[in-house]
Amino acid sequence: MKRIMMPLAATGAVALLAACGNTPAPGTDAAGASGPSVVAATTLSQADLGPKVQAALAKKGTFRVVSKTTGEDPGTLTADVKLGGATPEFVVNADGTTVMGVGGRLYGQGEGISDGAQWVKYDAKKKGLDALSGVVIQLIAWQAQPQQFLGATPYATKFTSAPGPDVDGVHTTLYDVTIDLEKAAQAKAFGNFITAESLAQEKTKTLSAKVLLDGDSLPRKIDYTFGAEGGSSVFSKFGDSVIIAAPPIDQVAK
Repeated sequence: MKRIMMPLAATGAVALLAACGNTPAPGTDAAGASGPSVVAATTLSQADLGPKVQAALAKKGTFRVVSKTTGEDPGTLTADVKLGGATPEFVVNADGTTVMGVGGRLYGQGEGISDGAQWVKYDAKKKGLDALSGVVIQLIAWQAQPQQFLGATPYATKFTSAPGPDVDGVHTTLYDVTIDLEKAAQAKAFGNFITAESLAQEKTKTLSAKVLLDGDSLPRKIDYTFGAEGGSSVFSKFGDSVIIAAPPIDQVAK
């Protein structure tokens, strides 16, 4: 399950990473965001949902997402994301591990990645045991943007909309979506991270999600289910100030 869900919505998706953004580090501060909109949400079509959400987030430039997974290996992840540059930038904190995307590079620190305070830079050329830390870094980085799987909504077998509940005083529309993961993977909707081969190991071939979008097409909350496991992601701090800097060179393993 984690092979699929942790990347998916965190789990998040590589396909939209290039178009959207990544996540900032733990110490990112937020300031100056505009107050919540109370405009009634506009209903989007199945084809429009993914692109509209991406465009809305890109317009804001930054956001925070707190994701919680359930099931046999539950966890909590907090990500601050900054969009708008050549590549997304972000910092993700996940149960004692930190992953940072800055300047087109990925860095990781903590359990499963490094010893102590030392940072590890992701290197696709590493092999064997040295490559394991890179796998963990990629997996966590992918979770910086759980909204990314919405890029696969064209491959949904179910897509309905209805008025949703208010989230922090903001009106929303609820989208109930079930995505055919095999079709989405065949179409490369998740890039090369989720493939037909990796899905062959899973009994469940669909991802169900309840997505709450506000009147600006910004995601407010996503609840998702994959087989017996699932979780939720709550979005906030749209447009807040986020500062991300690469780790000092002397703190990065050579």
